Amino acid sequence: MSVEAKECVLLIECKAVDARLIARAFTSGVPNPLAIESVTKLPSALERIRKGGVRAVIVDIELPHGQGVAAFERLLCAAPHIPILILSGMENESVAKQAVERGAQDYLLKSQLQEFRLRRIVRGMIERKAAEEKASLQQQCAELTLSCTGDSVLISDDAGRVTYLNAAAEQLTGWSQEEALGR
Repeated sequence: MSVEAKECVLLIECKAVDARLIARAFTSGVPNPLAIESVTKLPSALERIRKGGVRAVIVDIELPHGQGVAAFERLLCAAPHIPILILSGMENESVAKQAVERGAQDYLLKSQLQEFRLRRIVRGMIERKAAEEKASLQQQCAELTLSCTGDSVLISDDAGRVTYLNAAAEQLTGWSQEEALGR
């Protein structure tokens, strides 16, 4: 199932009934619905991710042949920039929690699956990931700017410990970046 829209959510769910319920949660009665594409197997999902355009992934942690957290880790390795929501039954909640500890954005029990909540969680994941990427890019730009200036720049935290030292400050202090961090 595929719909043209700005944002595409990839659903990895082998149970057709659950896939239809989840897809309906994104399209029924909402303005600007998220597009949803559904696949039933992890290899198909990895191939779809490689093609690009996936903004978020929802994966059933209980996929046959999916190996629980191992399946999540394969997804995360293939697309570390894409937020992943884990779906789980009550009996596998501990596996879902492990996936969150390893980098999934969140998990949702299938018994708590409500249209509004699911849409809100996925939109929130997409927005958080975009904000993280923007902040990371701004940090990289700031570090590049500071490293290129001829002035000495030393940045410390609230306790006065060095967190950043540019090349000019290295020359002035005689410390390398590695030696200065935490001093």
